[in-house]
Amino acid sequence: MAKMLTGAGKAASPKRRGEENHRVRVGRERSARTRRQLLDSVLVMYSSETSSAPTMIDDIVKHAGVSRGTFYTHFDTVEQIVAEAGSMLADEMVGDARLVFEGLESAMARTATGILLFLTRALFDEHWGGFIVRAGLLREENPLSQDIRADIARGVEAGQYSVRNALAASDMIFGTVVEAILRINQGHRSTRYIRDIAEMVLHALGVDSAEADHVVAQSFERLTRIAPTQLNWWKNLHGAS
Repeated sequence: MAKMLTGAGKAASPKRRGEENHRVRVGRERSARTRRQLLDSVLVMYSSETSSAPTMIDDIVKHAGVSRGTFYTHFDTVEQIVAEAGSMLADEMVGDARLVFEGLESAMARTATGILLFLTRALFDEHWGGFIVRAGLLREENPLSQDIRADIARGVEAGQYSVRNALAASDMIFGTVVEAILRINQGHRSTRYIRDIAEMVLHALGVDSAEADHVVAQSFERLTRIAPTQLNWWKNLHGAS
């Protein structure tokens, strides 16, 4: 096996190799932290409907506290960092949904829980909500949209939903969630509002009002019970009545 050489062909000592490995590890960790700072900053800056691409890089690096050169070390364009941030959030959304859906068999409960989950996240974090809407993540084809359509089909098969077109129904759900996020960011920051949205969606899918109210109440209670130990972004809902 070839030896690591230093200086005039001498093998590096274990101590020297350890120091070099430490420097490499520290450098990688620092680079990863900087990249995450940039991604977190683009979530904040891009979430504003008034932000514009020509000034975005300066806004991002100023918020992240790094130079333009550092930005270009990690990304080539604003579009690239937005795409990576969007991919990161999309994966996170799917992961969160599948965590809270675990053990749920009822299509109605899954639909209600999904709506409550994402609107509660928007309630907690306006930048998250703004980015989701502006980047169009809820309009893209992904595992989450596939799960939604599967739940609609399951609900129709079980006689819970009265829907002729699962694609139209899923578009209705995502469109409603997008508009609700915009409304939340305009100041309608209450759990009563997001519960009303979930109830209205179930009603639009063919569930009678009394049952929709019951399903949403149960789903909300379950979500607030399990989410604090499952989701790292979850906060206390006190004051958001």
